[in-house]
Amino acid sequence: MLHTVSGRQLYDYIDPDNVPRYLGGNNTTDFTEPPVECKYRTEELAHEYGLDPHVVRKAVQKFEPHMIDAKRLVKQLY
Repeated sequence: MLHTVSGRQLYDYIDPDNVPRYLGGNNTTDFTEPPVECKYRTEELAHEYGLDPHVVRKAVQKFEPHMIDAKRLVKQLY
């Protein structure tokens, strides 16, 4: 189920400590980094799921500039 909210109404559903700072919350977690409990890198997952590592590497390279931009923006926000 989806429900549209605006402004502080978000906090009726999600604790401000779980909302990223760029959305007005208190969470300063860097969303561009994988969670610490994440034990696999993209290349390792390719192997686990039987994907061609060259294709996966190519896809990662395509998105890498966007991740670099996201990291830069996160550093500006925090």
